Amino acid sequence: MCSDDELFKKLLDSSCINLANDESKEKFAQLLPTNIYEDLLAKCQKEKQEFESSLPPKLKKMINDIFDDLSTFIFDNTMDRILDFIDTRKAEETNKSCEAYKLLSTIDAILKNMKHYKRETKLSESFYLHAFLSALRPLLDDTRVILKEGEPVSAATQRMQLVNEVDITYGKRVDILVATDLDTDIDDVEICSIEFKKPNATTATLLKQQNKNIRINGCILNDIHLFTQNTDHQLFYLDFVGKSAYIVQLFRYENYFVGHKVGNFSLISSLVELHQLRKSVLNLYAWREFAVELSNKITLSHVEQSYKYDLVEVSDYASNNFVQSPKRNVTPFNIFLSPKSFLAIYHYTSREDILVVDPE
Repeated sequence: MCSDDELFKKLLDSSCINLANDESKEKFAQLLPTNIYEDLLAKCQKEKQEFESSLPPKLKKMINDIFDDLSTFIFDNTMDRILDFIDTRKAEETNKSCEAYKLLSTIDAILKNMKHYKRETKLSESFYLHAFLSALRPLLDDTRVILKEGEPVSAATQRMQLVNEVDITYGKRVDILVATDLDTDIDDVEICSIEFKKPNATTATLLKQQNKNIRINGCILNDIHLFTQNTDHQLFYLDFVGKSAYIVQLFRYENYFVGHKVGNFSLISSLVELHQLRKSVLNLYAWREFAVELSNKITLSHVEQSYKYDLVEVSDYASNNFVQSPKRNVTPFNIFLSPKSFLAIYHYTSREDILVVDPE
């Protein structure tokens, strides 16, 4: 287990600033110039407010209206009435692709797993993962956003080049990999990773996970910036402990990636918690809106780049002269994942590189 100082050093080496917990905030407050730290806090607060108010009014009203109807069942001792109500409402929806049907399906999935959380500490990380997936999948129907489970390897972290005479690359396994499906032969472009830990994990383990997830998602955001040639893009990911999670926003600030909390999400263990579930679903929808928007921007960027390259190839064919691909305008970051006795430096390389999985 890494010490706090070692974890902090990994963040600094990776050009990452963790403002998602008070301990890290204090360390960065001492390290950064006061004006820069205060500017960062102000930017984070502004971004958090924008996240909280990002849902379209029509979508927010639909969610609140359904939860207003569900509040009738808040003190029920059994699940019968609320599940019957949801089944009836779903049957009444003729359009199974509409947002109301998706929302009802998400709530239905969450409530049906509710009984299991009475033995929360005994449940595996895999259980929480699949419980969340069952709630999230309906919301992503009819979008380009796809979910990969079963410890997939992040291609963004695979493009971590090992130097000092170690000419290999490796990647990190993650619990859920969120990506955009480009409907092409090239790899899907990753949007974020989501990790899970059991509720009885130690504070040291959770801090290690938090710092690791910032670096992994930093690799993903770095890839997005390079793929789109635009450093304005941000990503949002979830970090789970048991059935509860916090939502982190990651954005580029000068030559650093900054991670900070913007909201919470939690699965519930009792109908009395329906009010908390309302807040969680609102935040989950806000996360989905950002993920879908980012996915669409990545897709548009891919189409535009393909069109430009097609024109280059036509020009090259017509003139019989070699035409080089346009130079990128985004400087890649150096992201350190698991430095041991060697220096691990992140480089953006081609998707055709030979890739090896880091076992850690």
